[in-house]
Amino acid sequence: MPSTNKILPNETLADSAIRVYGTMAGIFAMALATGISITDEPDVDTQLSCPDIQVNTAKLVLKAKSTTAVIKALPNQTFIDAVSDNYKTLEGLFAAAVDTEIGITDDVAVGDQLNFPPISGSSKIKIVFNRIVPQVVTALSQQTLIDIAMQESGTAEALFQLALLNGVAITDNIVGVSMEKGAILNSRIVAMFKINKPASDTATPLPVAGLPPGGIGYMQIESSFIVS
Repeated sequence: MPSTNKILPNETLADSAIRVYGTMAGIFAMALATGISITDEPDVDTQLSCPDIQVNTAKLVLKAKSTTAVIKALPNQTFIDAVSDNYKTLEGLFAAAVDTEIGITDDVAVGDQLNFPPISGSSKIKIVFNRIVPQVVTALSQQTLIDIAMQESGTAEALFQLALLNGVAITDNIVGVSMEKGAILNSRIVAMFKINKPASDTATPLPVAGLPPGGIGYMQIESSFIVS
């Protein structure tokens, strides 16, 4: 698998992930390695880092057919329409997009050549993943999502990826919620939080017993409130 890849014309980050990895599973790894968000719109020729991912990258199990079907787009037909007409299912969508070298949401013009590779017996793409058990963290009382991003990834820049990964809004109340940690972006900060536990209202307060009440609210004129 290449270590870098350039954005093609009219291509989104999701399209690029599918083209490089054959599956959307690589979009988070690609975004984190490049230092961008998965919702960013990178310019044409933007250099993307494409690290290896912890899955058996979307293996297309193809039938033993001699050639790929080449079909021209019809009037008022979208790419998804063409895939559905050819395969009688949308399960060939990604295989056709990869083979045609376009994004699944790209517009197609009448007469555009579309490639439909043969797919396995039941007209399906078989995607094989290793089972990965995600590491989770439970938010303490008074902690917010940005607290968890700092604690587990080491930077507030992981906030949006963490929200997308766990299907929550960045302003949601997450107290008591167990969430997937996501990638570590700054190991030094993460290590610091492992030693120095993050603040929350579950922390033990400093002892204040024996201290007399003070402050201007407790002062009396001509007694403890004296102007000199």
